[in-house]
Amino acid sequence: MDKDTIAQAKDLFDRTDRLMSQWRQQARTEIDFAHGKQWLQDVEARRREANLPVLTIDRLEGPISQLVGDQRLNDIAIRVVCKSRDERQFMTLDGKEIDESTFVSGLVRDIQRQSRFDWVQSQAYEHAVVCGLGGWYVMPEYTSHKSFDQRLCIYGVDDPMRLYPDIVNWGTPHGMDYAIITEGLQREAFAQRYPTASGAWTSPSAGMSTADDEVELAYCWMRTYTDSTLELVRLPGGALKAMLADEAKPPGTLLVRTRKVRVPKVRYYVLTDNEVLESTEWAGQYIPVAIVTGRKRWVDGQVDLIGIVRKAMDPQRMYNYTRSAAAEFMGIAPRAPYLATPAQISGHEKMWAMANMGVFPYLLFNPDPEYPASPQRQQVSYPTGFAQEAIVAAQDIMAVTKIHEAGLGIKSNETSGVAIEARQREGDVGNYVYQDNLLLAVEETGRILVDALPKYYDTTRLVTARNKDGSTHSVMLNWHRPDGMFNTMSADFDVEAVSGPSFGTAKQEAVAAMTELFRAAPSLASVGADLWIGSQSWEGAQELAKRLKKMLPPELREEEGEDPHANIAQLQAAVQQLQAALQQSGEQQAQQEAQLAEARRAAEEATAKLTKMEIELATERAKHRIDLQESELERKALDFKYRQAAYNADNMTQE
Repeated sequence: MDKDTIAQAKDLFDRTDRLMSQWRQQARTEIDFAHGKQWLQDVEARRREANLPVLTIDRLEGPISQLVGDQRLNDIAIRVVCKSRDERQFMTLDGKEIDESTFVSGLVRDIQRQSRFDWVQSQAYEHAVVCGLGGWYVMPEYTSHKSFDQRLCIYGVDDPMRLYPDIVNWGTPHGMDYAIITEGLQREAFAQRYPTASGAWTSPSAGMSTADDEVELAYCWMRTYTDSTLELVRLPGGALKAMLADEAKPPGTLLVRTRKVRVPKVRYYVLTDNEVLESTEWAGQYIPVAIVTGRKRWVDGQVDLIGIVRKAMDPQRMYNYTRSAAAEFMGIAPRAPYLATPAQISGHEKMWAMANMGVFPYLLFNPDPEYPASPQRQQVSYPTGFAQEAIVAAQDIMAVTKIHEAGLGIKSNETSGVAIEARQREGDVGNYVYQDNLLLAVEETGRILVDALPKYYDTTRLVTARNKDGSTHSVMLNWHRPDGMFNTMSADFDVEAVSGPSFGTAKQEAVAAMTELFRAAPSLASVGADLWIGSQSWEGAQELAKRLKKMLPPELREEEGEDPHANIAQLQAAVQQLQAALQQSGEQQAQQEAQLAEARRAAEEATAKLTKMEIELATERAKHRIDLQESELERKALDFKYRQAAYNADNMTQE
């Protein structure tokens, strides 16, 4: 049986090594290159033999540090969502009830913290950035030498060259079917752990060198499948449930339908070439290994994983060559030979022979009638081509890494904030594949943990569920509660990895957002000052927040007993409420302004009507005056005619 297991593991090991041989040929060189070994061996040897400068001015450290630093500033959270409609409630020691998904999320977060997972994932991410592959694995361990309680821990892989994953199935819904990680164990530690064992794990194509005082071991996970029958049964209460045929069923259960299934089973081995040192069953259904890859390419049936170093190696070497050549030239320029005639240095040959080897206050020479000038040093000008080639090489490095000077915080041609932000975004987008692949690995880790938790955390014990803000809930797991319920994990969950700012960064952003809102609408501080103060970290802030909370109107006060620490969800909700209130206030102001404008328009229309009426009245009055004047004129004309007629009549009578 042991021989079959070792043979199968060897076959998987060699198969993976063949699939990844192209990557392995490059990866070790890329790792060494990132650590400063940037000269070709023969070129470096020739220059050192000739006592010529061999400079290494590493311009890749900046882009690598920038990518890893950006990742460390972001927090990747594992979000657990219950698939069942009736989610179970867990009771904490202080009597609170929390959803089962909240408890599982907090337990996963506590496992990450106890395992220093932030450092583990940063190391794997840096490996992926440098050479295209990094990873970690999950293992159970006993909580102490006096307990049967087990816990899950996450361990990093220090050397990516020791990873031999099922690269074909990585990232698929069912996950990898195997994974092998090699390790060099000190002989003394090996003898203490396995006193009767001998031999070591070897593979000619592994590409790994083990120290003389180390023994190579292989940690191997393999998943096998057994055929079984899945039955859909109706329980006595009427509920439908899917159960394997060999599972015990309560009396009165009715069979609805069946189908053939393959049940996965994972075993873990510690192997040498001729012995199985350990063999245990991994209680989950997934291989507990996660990998972070760079850019993934399939070429001629082989997988190649590419980081940012590979394409930057040639321009980096060119930069080193150029700077070394410039240093070489600058080193010999002050020792340029003197031009002198034999008569000028006659009798002073020893002094002139030492002229370029020491500092003399003066140099003696003989006047030469045929050459009246004094001996002159041959002037050598610095070639501008060195500087130009160095600039071109530096630009090539930025082009292939997709991280420009603005992204590194170096002053460049971009002067406006928009241009600098656009250049930084270009680098983020160009290298987002690494962050996206890290999200995939963290999500797979969440799936591994959530699947295995009920199997390993199966005893009655006190565990800690950790919130995102660092506060904790203590829960007695697998405990018969006073209300007759059980604190037992039994639900089916979906797992999602979500990337965003760390809690501290998000908290600062929430404080800044509320500060701007209060500045724009000071009246809103009366309903949100407690959240604003409570989200800050200076001494006394929480106590002041509690006092401000008591001053709120009754309808705004939170229920007693709630978590006093403001979490991000509360801060974001408060910000949204304040924004909504500000928006409503703005809408009311806009409505009032619209009403005022309508009133002004009505007043203007009334004024216009009044003016029109006054004009019409004035017109009527003027018209009336004109009519009166015309009547008066007509009267006067008639009177004149009457007087004229009377005058004419008197004249006729006299005649």
